[in-house]
Amino acid sequence: MMVEYIESEKDKELNDKLIKPAVEVKITAAEHPFMEEPQVRQPVKAGKWTFTKVLALVLAGALTAGGAAGVGYRLSGGLGSGERVDGAYYLESESIKRVSNEFNAEKTIPSIVKELGPAIVSITSKITTSDFFFNSYESEGSGTGVVFNINKDSILIVTNNHVVENANSLLVAFNDTDSAIGEIVGVDPDADLAVLKVKKSDVSAEVLSGLNPVVLGNSDDLEVGELAIAIGNPLGYSDTVTVGFISGIDRMLNMSGRNFNLIQTDAAINPGNSGGALVNARGEVIGINTIKISSTQVEGIGFAIPINTVKPIVAELIEKGYVSRPYLGIAGRDITDEISELYDLPVGVMVRDVVPQSGASEAGIMRGDIITALDGKEVKNMNELILMISGYQVGQTVTLSVTNDAIEREVEVVLKDKNAK
Repeated sequence: MMVEYIESEKDKELNDKLIKPAVEVKITAAEHPFMEEPQVRQPVKAGKWTFTKVLALVLAGALTAGGAAGVGYRLSGGLGSGERVDGAYYLESESIKRVSNEFNAEKTIPSIVKELGPAIVSITSKITTSDFFFNSYESEGSGTGVVFNINKDSILIVTNNHVVENANSLLVAFNDTDSAIGEIVGVDPDADLAVLKVKKSDVSAEVLSGLNPVVLGNSDDLEVGELAIAIGNPLGYSDTVTVGFISGIDRMLNMSGRNFNLIQTDAAINPGNSGGALVNARGEVIGINTIKISSTQVEGIGFAIPINTVKPIVAELIEKGYVSRPYLGIAGRDITDEISELYDLPVGVMVRDVVPQSGASEAGIMRGDIITALDGKEVKNMNELILMISGYQVGQTVTLSVTNDAIEREVEVVLKDKNAK
């Protein structure tokens, strides 16, 4: 069932003022909200992920149109393989017992938490920043991660990108006394997801013996009113559990020019919950907690990335360290109805800059061009254009309707990979 979230003017104002990811972090100068540029990847550090109008990061920590694969994924490098079993998606582990996904009507919340608890880890990031006078100082952030796979050599953990972005080092704590260094396998800032690994050789035998990967459920089957359990480390309090319900599904939020399709819950999500698990009554992880809305006038509104969005992204991050995403290669400015009427311009997106060697550049798109349609579908603003492009694959060709100085033309553009080297 698709529930469309239609924003009223008050909703838009609320999004602008109140959306914040669940951990307080300092954000430097805001990125251009409409800049569609290649993602610069680093092998260990994630690129800066910002919201232009954000109040709080569930940090410690957003989403492209990704769907549930519905079938297993083969993950390269011996990191594991995927398999669909009785409605749940498993990433198989070598010699590690899987958590059962059999539904038990008598399974209590405490038993679910006890079963999943060891797989919900705390992540501490250390970040070096500089002040106005170029003095360097180190700060810490805290968040949560979920163990989804254990293979021959490593423990694999999924979390939010904003939990690990710009971190000089990462410490993963399995309990109050056992911790190990975490390494970044791959990040996807567009979806606010990251995969970490911890070497099994750095973890005690006692911890390993009690550690089982979580079961990843099927978020497509969620219904409003279902039980929702959030497990994480808000404000540094480890193994914190809050309980509520699924308040809404397919909630569309726009932040920094990106559209995110999220699960809404009233289970309390607070700073430090980012990257933690949202769990159903079967003990299956059905979402990764990421955003809360905070205000004296608002309570009980938190959001999680649907697990069916997470699965294919995690598989791709393990395979190659990044997620392939199509892009035109432009920075644009909206030509609204008001601007159109005032300056006698068509409604659409005016190109302010073109990324060198991008599809747009090679197709002859120039600064000052106004994009009015894509494959015959009207384009009204940059957000809409980005969302439309996300529905295509890298390498596909799209036809843009372009106007410049009252001259209309059709331009074919081959979409390139925003994140490829």
